[in-house]
Amino acid sequence: MRVIVELSAVLRSHVAGGEARFEVDVAEGATVGDLMAQVGVRKEEPWTASLDGKIVARTAPLVDGCHLVVYPFLPLESG
Repeated sequence: MRVIVELSAVLRSHVAGGEARFEVDVAEGATVGDLMAQVGVRKEEPWTASLDGKIVARTAPLVDGCHLVVYPFLPLESG
């Protein structure tokens, strides 16, 4: 399956060349978390993902042609 991926901010440093937008092949049944591991983002790295415009969990399944946007997780400041 082919997935369109966009990585924001510091997450780009995990990808060779630091590309913000790229396409990647993943296995059938792969999840968002599987894809992130495949591109080299550490399991401990905090991030939030949007799959085809909807915020999803790391366990969300990917489908061919989907669009994944991943943002670093930043806690909200209070006050």
